Amino acid sequence: MSPGGAASRVRRALSALLVGGLACAGTLGGPLGATAVAQGDARIAAELSCPERMGEGRIVCELTVAAPEGALLSWADALVVEAPDFALPLRSRVVGRLPEEGARQVVIALPLLATAENTGVLRVRARAVVCPEGREASCVTSSRGLVAPVAVKASPEGRAHPEAARSWPESSVPDRRGSHAIAWPPPGHDPR
Repeated sequence: MSPGGAASRVRRALSALLVGGLACAGTLGGPLGATAVAQGDARIAAELSCPERMGEGRIVCELTVAAPEGALLSWADALVVEAPDFALPLRSRVVGRLPEEGARQVVIALPLLATAENTGVLRVRARAVVCPEGREASCVTSSRGLVAPVAVKASPEGRAHPEAARSWPESSVPDRRGSHAIAWPPPGHDPR
């Protein structure tokens, strides 16, 4: 595929996103189970799961997004809509890595930072641009809300896991994308 063709495909995908109104359409919710319960548009299949964590540290939840039969995903992302206070996302939006020609399925890793023992739920919106094979001009947008249980249990020794994550320093502030940027040098630091 020529470089101009790739740019054209990206423009069509972005146009489909804007026209399709993917910006958090629909509602989320539903009962908990071993995996997430999906609601919303039936054009994509999606599943969200979070492993149980022993002690504080990183939890890597996985979102699997799949195109229907005879179609390919040309773009996909995961948007964290709600997370428990004890397990905050390291990023609120993660884009799936897809080859230029598209793929039938993508798995997106959603890392959370577990800071305390507790149970709760993670709510995510899976979004995608789906194109029929061989007909990129007729791509459509699709989204689906998912809910998965998040559990952080006490480690067997009764203390934090040795790989426990450290809390953000007070000089850490959220940037405009929702991730944390650490102010450098920290307040009171003298480089001399």
